[in-house]
Amino acid sequence: MQIFRGLMPRVPVMWVSEHLDLHQRFSAPPVPSKFVMIDTVEEYLAQYGVIDVVCEQKTNEHYQVSQPQWDRIIGRK
Repeated sequence: MQIFRGLMPRVPVMWVSEHLDLHQRFSAPPVPSKFVMIDTVEEYLAQYGVIDVVCEQKTNEHYQVSQPQWDRIIGRK
């Protein structure tokens, strides 16, 4: 789920070289279940009223997802 992966607090600012070093030194973390990802995003939405998603880490470009958009994404409405 790209929204979970790009959720603003989950995207730390770091140099490209640091990022590459992390990939060389550590295994990727396990992918959480769909339910955990949805709960995490919904907790953020409840706290901030909108979901902030980073779509380009280098420029910190991001977009927002509203509650109605989120409901459609997860098939709630």
